[in-house]
Amino acid sequence: SEPLPRSLLRRLEAEKIAIFPLALGSADPVADFSVRLVQGPGAAFVNDAVPDEVTVERTGPLADAASGDGKATVELFDKDTGRVLAQQQVDFTQGAPNPQVGVDPAMASKSVSVSRTLPLIATPSKAGTANWAVRVVPGTGKTDFVPGNDQLPLTLSLTDRPLRVLYIDGYPRWEYRYLKNLLAREKSTRFTALLLAPGRRYIQEGNEDLESAPTRPEDWDRYDVLIIGDVRPDVFSNDQLTAIRRRVAVGGAGLLWIGGASATPDAWRTTPLADLLPFTSG
Repeated sequence: SEPLPRSLLRRLEAEKIAIFPLALGSADPVADFSVRLVQGPGAAFVNDAVPDEVTVERTGPLADAASGDGKATVELFDKDTGRVLAQQQVDFTQGAPNPQVGVDPAMASKSVSVSRTLPLIATPSKAGTANWAVRVVPGTGKTDFVPGNDQLPLTLSLTDRPLRVLYIDGYPRWEYRYLKNLLAREKSTRFTALLLAPGRRYIQEGNEDLESAPTRPEDWDRYDVLIIGDVRPDVFSNDQLTAIRRRVAVGGAGLLWIGGASATPDAWRTTPLADLLPFTSG
């Protein structure tokens, strides 16, 4: 499978030693199913739906829709208990070349690769480290050339506590009232909603008490999600803005922006949070 060194080739040629290559193995490709990629959030909350994205692949001869040899089941399961947490059927015949519909029949004897990307969603019920895995199971009676590539692990850190949210806006607009009431109805969320204006006006609502806007980095670390509405950045000190950026960019907290007519996003483009803006200039 590796090219011969040039020195050896020159010696064989000089001594007039002939080389006769022989092909080994079957001329007909064998089907192989594999799990190519598994992507999960890494951390999640107990009793929340956890989305995982899986890419599976089938290589080998063209799948025949009539025989069902292109179908498989993709399963997300718990390695510690063996319990299947989620599963989906996948069909590798759809979208693949088919010699029965005008494709050169000679392609039927060649190996092709068809991949599918699909979501698997599970709801964990226990805190701690989840040792999950994703596997692909070929259809009943179907062969798989390399069983060793049928599975990939997935590890998650699961936390059993409410999601902690801090929502800061500049005035009591419709978006503020709607989102505040939505968070209040969500039993798995603890939140604080603040209205901050340049005159340092301070109004707090929610099911978590907060005497003032967080100032120290450890105060921002209490929150899993930060929501910034149409509030001017000058209501924060530079240290506060730097702490928000660290909590998101380093600490991994979620950041949700809600634009408006007053300040967001334009007033934030020269702040430490500028590169965290999902908005483009108009």
